[in-house]
Amino acid sequence: MPPDPAQLATWIAAGDRKRRRMRQVRVMALVAAVLCGGLLLAARLDGLAARDTARSLLVARAVGPHPDVEPRLIGPADAERAVLFVHGLGGSPGDFADWPERIAAATGARVQVLELPGHGAGPDAFAGADEHTWRSAVGAAWDELQSRHGTLIPIGFSVGAALVLECAADDPPERVALLAPYLGDSADGPLPGFVAFTTRVLRPLVPWVDGGPRARGISDPALPQPPRQRAWPLRTIRAGQRVAAHASAPARLARVDCPVLIVHPRRDRIASHAAASRAAGHLERATFKTLERGDHLIAFDVAREEAFAALLAFVTSAAPGAGANVARPDRDPAAPR
Repeated sequence: MPPDPAQLATWIAAGDRKRRRMRQVRVMALVAAVLCGGLLLAARLDGLAARDTARSLLVARAVGPHPDVEPRLIGPADAERAVLFVHGLGGSPGDFADWPERIAAATGARVQVLELPGHGAGPDAFAGADEHTWRSAVGAAWDELQSRHGTLIPIGFSVGAALVLECAADDPPERVALLAPYLGDSADGPLPGFVAFTTRVLRPLVPWVDGGPRARGISDPALPQPPRQRAWPLRTIRAGQRVAAHASAPARLARVDCPVLIVHPRRDRIASHAAASRAAGHLERATFKTLERGDHLIAFDVAREEAFAALLAFVTSAAPGAGANVARPDRDPAAPR
């Protein structure tokens, strides 16, 4: 019996629709592939251009990308107390503005402002450093200051704070101060993990990214800002992410047996305020101060004097956490629970 003409026409029409849909899917996939490839190529070229710009500046000035800031030693060499400042990833000793000098003047301590390996010497040196070289540098300065002065107070900013926290778990000092510690990306939930995965995947395709001509992480672009790296290798960003994950592991935090001050802007766009608050919950002797104003670069932003007052009170007090407006994290009503 011959097929019904109406049914046959329905089958033919359905087949045509299916073929049209498949053609549309293939065209859309091709367009998406071209767009993604174009974006990846543009990002790669932009990052390589930023790297070459940083190289040319290095040759022209015969100095690193941070010509106005240097590692420094301040205060009497025979002081009974030492303070170690460790800056953030892509930054410099200039991340702390004049805070080291002010701390030295107020305490009479020997103050060292460390420069992490790979910083201040151009993009190739920056790409050649990783968490192992940073840890070695922090550990060497840590050991030397403790052996010479007996009492040590390390102060870390951003990734530098995570490095300080790692050392404190192995060798607790008198006390530790963490300024906007990078213990996770600014967004909470699954996004940080996605960012870390994307960084790993894209590294062979886009080895360098352009950090922009201006420092990120400040609430008012008109404010003075410290020098920052312009060209960022993704492998170095991954190293910073690994430091944050290692430093914030609960089992490691439980080994930090000394008073810890954490000063963190609530609206930090780079380092997660929530991750820092969670870390404080695993520290036995933590004091958490939330800054309601400002962004990541707290030594330069609008709440810099409020933050410095809390830091100075913590460094100079006989009891941890002295100073106004400093609250335990479990008593801070604004802190995530």
